[in-house]
Amino acid sequence: MGGQPSVDILGIEVSTTWLWIVAGGLGFYFLAVPLLIYATFASSAIPVVQSIENDMPLPDEVRSFFARCFDEFTAIGFQHAGTFLLPNHIENVRSILVLFVEPQTKTLAMSPLMYGMINGRWNLQSRYTEFCTDFEDGFCIDTGNQNVVGAFPSRPDKLVTIQPKIQDIARLFQAHLAVVKFRSSNRRAVLRLETDYQWDSENYLSQGITREMEAAKNDGYLKHEGGDRPEFSNAIAGHGQFSIERIGAPKNYRTTFRGAYMMTWKQLWPIKQVVLFWTCRQGRQLLQDAGFTNWRV
Repeated sequence: MGGQPSVDILGIEVSTTWLWIVAGGLGFYFLAVPLLIYATFASSAIPVVQSIENDMPLPDEVRSFFARCFDEFTAIGFQHAGTFLLPNHIENVRSILVLFVEPQTKTLAMSPLMYGMINGRWNLQSRYTEFCTDFEDGFCIDTGNQNVVGAFPSRPDKLVTIQPKIQDIARLFQAHLAVVKFRSSNRRAVLRLETDYQWDSENYLSQGITREMEAAKNDGYLKHEGGDRPEFSNAIAGHGQFSIERIGAPKNYRTTFRGAYMMTWKQLWPIKQVVLFWTCRQGRQLLQDAGFTNWRV
């Protein structure tokens, strides 16, 4: 190759210059991107969740999504518990969540939606549904059809099943109930939105996000900005509504060095696809063990 150093790869002579370029690109991809997350990630310790009123201006595509959600969930016995604007850290991107409850089975249902401004118009970017059942002992069963795996590590007190191929809401609910019956043992289900939060959905969602981040902190992925705040951690421990008026809260959660790499790598190709594949495979096996057979899509 013109006198340039080269190596033979599967019978193909490749310039070492190109190999160095590829290696450098992969190094930047897997090493530099997490460093950017480490330097910039900051999530409010007490996120603001805002209720969306009917007269709030929204794109037509978003309102159509809401109408479809309402029809699908009410058709299987759920009641609308509010629509909310979630905190988001990306410019020109908004996150909205529609919340429903089914009191008889003590099931909570959520349909988050992200939409962003592209070329001067709003476009739906990410939407999925998940069902959640809490139990008195703090255990939780969650079943969703999202096509991504969460950035935080799995928790021993939370069983998450992901099945992106089950897009029908009624069948996804059937799958969730099958897992609940199979794994709940003698646990007693509880609707914490009612018993602990007296239907204060905004506070319920905000404190739920805080507890997710605190769990990630306990796993070494996140940290309190400005140093560890054990009094804050103690105040939010448990599963009911908490109050931090007397102690205050850290302003933000930030990533640890390890957390930045682990969180980012799980969202990068090809690791993202491998993790999602195995997670879905485990979820499918769980549903089969639970006796769920309604797989048609």
